[in-house]
Amino acid sequence: MWVAGTHTEFQAMVEAHGLRGALTGLGLGEADLHEASWARSERLFWTVAAPHGYPGPDTHDAIAGAWFHGAALAAVVRRRDHELPTRAVTLQDLQHAVHTFETEATATGDSAVTLARFAMVRAELTPQFVAHVPDAAWAAVVTEAGMTPAVARECLALFAIDGAVVARIALDHAATDHPARPRRDPGRPDDAAREPTGPPIEMLGVVGSLIDGQLAEHREQYRLLVEAAVRGPYVLDDATITRVQAVYREAAQLLDLYDEQLGRWAAGPLTDDQATEVTRLHAALPPLREAVTAVLALAGDLTDQTIETLLAKPDLEVGLEWLLRHPDR
Repeated sequence: MWVAGTHTEFQAMVEAHGLRGALTGLGLGEADLHEASWARSERLFWTVAAPHGYPGPDTHDAIAGAWFHGAALAAVVRRRDHELPTRAVTLQDLQHAVHTFETEATATGDSAVTLARFAMVRAELTPQFVAHVPDAAWAAVVTEAGMTPAVARECLALFAIDGAVVARIALDHAATDHPARPRRDPGRPDDAAREPTGPPIEMLGVVGSLIDGQLAEHREQYRLLVEAAVRGPYVLDDATITRVQAVYREAAQLLDLYDEQLGRWAAGPLTDDQATEVTRLHAALPPLREAVTAVLALAGDLTDQTIETLLAKPDLEVGLEWLLRHPDR
């Protein structure tokens, strides 16, 4: 069984060496994997939104935990199949892997192509991952997202498979595409001038598809926040505002990475078509940054207008506010 055996092996590694030691032995950086799983769960939580609202923090933790566990199990499998990279997987490797996975899924309408590359079949993996979803995780999704236990287990299993696929891509990326930068030798002055090159120019299409798809998404998020603001204060809750801010802070960081990488490509040898595309994508970044800034600014303005803010106010103050907003009543 793809999961049963690897789950047992990973548990044994954790018991023998602790979580950090187990991950290090699998070529994974603990802090980077934690950050990637948390960031990834920010994007995945929208898929389990309940009709009456958004999942709460316990569901968020459950999604991140499932993704993290799937990534660790994939590292066990890769260790069996191939030698591990000579350096640990970093956050940059994981971000590259997420982008690759999302782009392939978008292009094909499903993630079957990516899964097949690692001899993974979703229909076969799902029941195996379902069997290892912790009770606390699916219980949180049942409580906060209104799912049945069976659906909650299957939902988290799918997130774990997502984490497993991304980890496999990241491990291969660390092993082949981007060997670790050697430490600087003071005796070799040319090392001081070396800078990391980032992804190869062959990734230009992937980066382009990611940039092109974001402007409409950011503007739609801004429209939804404006709509909530027009309806009046105390429409959104603290958790929703916090999640929007976390997602869009990450989006701002990604724009910085895109800008930096496009600059590196622009400074290198390019074909005419590649140069044209790099120029086009660079020009697309300012509107994206403006949209992200607008979302963050509006979300910030709404932080003191949440449901929790209303509940914390004395009844008299709430009544006076209502009268001021409705002077004709």
